[in-house]
Amino acid sequence: MYRPNLREKKITEGVSFRLGKDLLDELRLEAEQKQISLNTFANQIFRQFMDWHLSAAKAGWVPVQREMLRSMIDKSSDEDIVMLAENIARTQMPEFILLLRREYDFASFLDVMEAWMKVSQFPYNHRSNDDKHLFVIQHELGKKWSLYMKKLFETVCEELASRPEISMTDNTITVKVDAVKCGVASIRP
Repeated sequence: MYRPNLREKKITEGVSFRLGKDLLDELRLEAEQKQISLNTFANQIFRQFMDWHLSAAKAGWVPVQREMLRSMIDKSSDEDIVMLAENIARTQMPEFILLLRREYDFASFLDVMEAWMKVSQFPYNHRSNDDKHLFVIQHELGKKWSLYMKKLFETVCEELASRPEISMTDNTITVKVDAVKCGVASIRP
């Protein structure tokens, strides 16, 4: 899937929609609270739908309350969490990423993970330069979720790219990946 460079001028086209006044008022209020234009907000909504919502449910993803997820994962042993993450990374991620991005490579993996973080509303930061990609993800789901995410990233990165440098705390995970070895130095940050 083509992802334009942020520095490229985007080609746009005008279109109009008829929306209910109540819905439009809610959208305007939300855009105002985010301090962005209604047009920018609408573009974000459409992009998120195309990047995630259109295919995620078809691929088996379901929304789950954070506390339920945390409670369930906290009852699992570290060994079970590691096995689960490895299994998901090897059997589910390739199919999921193919469905969402129509190709399974490291750039697609990073793109899907970033879309997932946005939809989950995890505070995160993704920086990239010619040498490294750096993700800092704050999930607030506890140490066992950090372990799950660490093993998931580790397994996929080792399969598609190179061994990542990963550190974790109880509620944050930091992932550094060599972008040159992965061939994804130009992916959108």
